[in-house]
Amino acid sequence: MSKLFVVTSNPTTVEQDRIFQQWLESKFTWWHWLNQTWLLVDTLGVHSATEIRDKMIECFPQTYFVVLELNPSATNWAGFGPNNETDATKNMFAWLNKNWRLQ
Repeated sequence: MSKLFVVTSNPTTVEQDRIFQQWLESKFTWWHWLNQTWLLVDTLGVHSATEIRDKMIECFPQTYFVVLELNPSATNWAGFGPNNETDATKNMFAWLNKNWRLQ
């Protein structure tokens, strides 16, 4: 079954985007019409949000981003950024943990 991913980040450089795009070429079909936003399709359904996150950490060091996996039966995501457990205003994932769920 295919998997869909939404990837969005803080500003990146053209060179960083090129390196990430080269990695995507053999794994995904992708859409990148908006700066810092990628829509990915994994037609084989073998890749994960965690795998994409790990590659993004490598390609976009010290850049905050979120990887969202969209799935008709479940949602999954992975990201890198502020994750303060006691102060939701300093935790970029608090809203996702609370709200990003299929009913």
